[in-house]
Amino acid sequence: MIAYIEGQILEVDGNRLVVNVNGVGYEVFATGKLAAQAQDVKQMGMMIQTEVREQSITLYGFADKQEKEMFKLLCNVPGMGPKTAMTLQTLSVEELRDAVFNEDLKKLTSIPGLGKKTAQRLILELNKKLPESMHEDRVHGGIDTQVYDALTNLGYARKQVDEVLKNIPSEIKDIEDVVRFFLKNV
Repeated sequence: MIAYIEGQILEVDGNRLVVNVNGVGYEVFATGKLAAQAQDVKQMGMMIQTEVREQSITLYGFADKQEKEMFKLLCNVPGMGPKTAMTLQTLSVEELRDAVFNEDLKKLTSIPGLGKKTAQRLILELNKKLPESMHEDRVHGGIDTQVYDALTNLGYARKQVDEVLKNIPSEIKDIEDVVRFFLKNV
């Protein structure tokens, strides 16, 4: 399978790119971030996810590894195919991740073609599947990721932990104090 290509950008048409790699033009369906980057350069590399179907081989392009990982996670949600996953990636990885963690149906259903039921399924499926690397920077105020994980492992919902920890005073840095603050403010 093709995992990465680098070449000359011959054409940018919306989210469709044509990339010349040693005389072969590859059609790549790109995320918004990658397509925007391709507008400004003549040569570039990109992460690729190759999807093989009975009638076609399709290349999906990503600006970075996180975008590609999110695409794979989205494609594993029942009823969601690569085209819907790419449409969802009009949101950045951070926006999509936050919408899932915060169960933000309004933001998800604002994406064309994504209804309420699909958005709910997406939240349900992805809420526990998003890898550590995708929620590390969500921890508020420099709070240790272990504290965040410990609170969610105790059964508190991520949304609930976020709500309380976003109000934590900046002077509270010690792990024990963070946990005390959370438990007093739940």
